[in-house]
Amino acid sequence: MNPLCNSRLVSSPRARWMIYPVLVTALLLYFGQRTLHGATNNGFDLSRSLIPVDEIHHGGPARDGIPAIDRPRFVSVGQTDYLQDRDRVLGINRNGVIKAYPIMILNYHEIVNDRFGREAIVVTYCPLCGTGMAFIASADGSVRDFGVSGLLYNNDVLLYDRESSSLWSQLMKQAVTGPMRGTRLLQVVMSHTTWGDWRR
Repeated sequence: MNPLCNSRLVSSPRARWMIYPVLVTALLLYFGQRTLHGATNNGFDLSRSLIPVDEIHHGGPARDGIPAIDRPRFVSVGQTDYLQDRDRVLGINRNGVIKAYPIMILNYHEIVNDRFGREAIVVTYCPLCGTGMAFIASADGSVRDFGVSGLLYNNDVLLYDRESSSLWSQLMKQAVTGPMRGTRLLQVVMSHTTWGDWRR
């Protein structure tokens, strides 16, 4: 095809309708992370971080782009007809309360701010690592609500508390940036098992 044919192709209205959306999409993908997500740190202050800042990576979503569950509603075992025995759950038995958190739901939410009696518990799950951990959701004498930061460290979820915007490492069990930096969370015993085993 000669240059004249190429210029005619590009200048035709039909070609423009095909090429421009592709160019815009490519530009958004290239610059979108920085433009749409408040730079690569999703607006978090990473100064004085306890972990190497160059090892904190953007996971794709914006801050709270993956919505945490703040007021979970539970059904009884008899009403749970959407789970198969082989489906994975995170189970907690605490303060006389027994609950299961299906992985199929945690894959889309990653964090559940819950209560066992009067005790605030945060349930966390990282779909990339498959790690599920739960903590008493209080630090510095006050209850904390947690959200999904959209950032990763060692491919593991970094959560944040909405009160101080500090980032917390799930695996390190502590805040790694922000006003709560260095504060540790107390881990809660939890089972990562199948629905069939947990139900039995």
